[in-house]
Amino acid sequence: MGDGIGRWLDSTFTNITYTYSKHNNGKPYFVTLEVRNKNCKNVKTDSLFLMPYTSVSKLRNIENISIFPNPVKSECRISFNLTKSQFVEISIFDVQGKIVKQLLNEKLDSRFYEIFWNGTNNANTETPNGIYFVKIKTLNSEEMIKISLMR
Repeated sequence: MGDGIGRWLDSTFTNITYTYSKHNNGKPYFVTLEVRNKNCKNVKTDSLFLMPYTSVSKLRNIENISIFPNPVKSECRISFNLTKSQFVEISIFDVQGKIVKQLLNEKLDSRFYEIFWNGTNNANTETPNGIYFVKIKTLNSEEMIKISLMR
């Protein structure tokens, strides 16, 4: 396969077949791996989600991103310093790439910010324990950070 995830799978695993679906807008890759032995008998089939990752260095005009505590027990603080006034969107996603809660979606002035997530969804009901992703997006860049919710 010619794209990045396909090349990574080809170079990382041998003697496997795989399929995956590619999603846009920060949603995960869904990968199914079929590991086979030399006789081409199916030894194990497994599926997993791989989240796209953008390096912190690629986020423009946002510095010192911190999420504390992680794992989250009741509430976490997402803090960052905005060095230039700009539009910022912060959302929580589950491992399937579905939006759980939108925390922020507005133009902010340049300064230090703290945004809190209390483990609830957009309907303000508690979300189950598990892995979630904080997506911090500006007009020209985005960052996904993995967090664990364990009440």
